[in-house]
Amino acid sequence: MVPHYTLGRFAPGAAAHNPEYIIFFLAAFAVVMFITAYVSSALGAMLKRREGYLSRLHDELRLWNIQIRQANERLIEIDRTKTDFMRMSAHEIRSPMAAMLSILNTIIGGYVDDKDQIMSMLKILERSLLERTGNLALVQHSLGHRHISTTTIYAHVPSEELQQAMETL
Repeated sequence: MVPHYTLGRFAPGAAAHNPEYIIFFLAAFAVVMFITAYVSSALGAMLKRREGYLSRLHDELRLWNIQIRQANERLIEIDRTKTDFMRMSAHEIRSPMAAMLSILNTIIGGYVDDKDQIMSMLKILERSLLERTGNLALVQHSLGHRHISTTTIYAHVPSEELQQAMETL
């Protein structure tokens, strides 16, 4: 039997001694306990599913970050290669141009009076200009938009679920 002091708060006087009242009270209490157990287990299952969902999103986001990092590293390497090419091309153009200007200044400045020497210098200048024209054509060809070899960088686009989750953050 249930002690009277626990039922006394819920039932006035003689009702606490009534067996029908006690059975009804215990049945109601059992129903409340079953409902509480059901709701808590349902909430636990929902939380576990949500935890699994968030874990999958986290893993997908981590993979996406790795792909972005790798793509960024490849872009940095491509930019470094382009910069090195531009530096070398500029050097290959400027150095011979300085020598050609020096030859022209020597001739124009009147430092050479011998016509054979002038002709020799002009032939050197002509040969150098022809070589530079070939180098310039190569550089123009390499830098031309139609001729640039493109490198395609792929990054996995996250799922719609991940995009939605990222937007809500």
